[in-house]
Amino acid sequence: MAYIVAESYQRMEQIGEPFDRNGKKYITVKDPCPRCGGSKVMTYYAHVDNGICFKCGGTGYFLKDVRVYSEKEYAAAQKAKERRAKKANEKLHKAQAEWAQKHGFNEQNTTFIFLSGNTYDIKDELKAEGYKYDGEIGWHGPAAYDAEGYRQAEVKFEDMYEFAPYGYHPDFIGEDLIKEMRDAVAKEMSTSEYVGEIGERLRGLMVTFEGSRGFDGAYGYTYVYTFKYGDNILNWFTTKELDLDEGQYVSLTGTVKKHEVYRNECVTYVNRCKVVEA
Repeated sequence: MAYIVAESYQRMEQIGEPFDRNGKKYITVKDPCPRCGGSKVMTYYAHVDNGICFKCGGTGYFLKDVRVYSEKEYAAAQKAKERRAKKANEKLHKAQAEWAQKHGFNEQNTTFIFLSGNTYDIKDELKAEGYKYDGEIGWHGPAAYDAEGYRQAEVKFEDMYEFAPYGYHPDFIGEDLIKEMRDAVAKEMSTSEYVGEIGERLRGLMVTFEGSRGFDGAYGYTYVYTFKYGDNILNWFTTKELDLDEGQYVSLTGTVKKHEVYRNECVTYVNRCKVVEA
């Protein structure tokens, strides 16, 4: 009669013949040392007794008695293992689906995100309709919001989030997709376009100073200066105070930090700027 060990032991060297113990059959195998992995030495301890592994005494393995099964027993055990795995997967998928629906997705695992429009003004209405707010994708919900002045897109859960194996809390992966969709709508609706390429040094742009705002932060007061280059918007965040009048024409040199949609406009953010009065 052929005997089989569990799958995890099948690559291990077997010692001797199967033997009986408490009415069941066992066989001895060479289980690789968990510390040296069977290599017998630890190379980074070569300066100590030539690196011999102290855990296994340089043998590279431990002897271990493991169960052996008849072909019939093994087949039955494999089927039981498959049933357990299937049940565990069903439980996991159910938990993941519940997480998705609890966080603004419908039974089809899709959600509706906003591509344009001021959602702050309608946040109470959105809450009443089952919408959820997420810092990554904003307000989103299980059904489309039908109102003038708003553009939406239906997106799949797997395009927004990715569950780790056996996990219930997914990682957000949809940043690029959302930016691409919102940028497309902004470019369609906006009178402005992005200026330059990210990382490009813009030199001597003749721009109009539109105004400033600011806020207190960890590094003191930060000014946000807005300039117009034709119809295009440039923003500069800095701690440097400028003495400029709204509508003033100046020469701007700066590096493009990022392109981003802000209030349905394509905005170019610059840093390391130098402003010279025209």
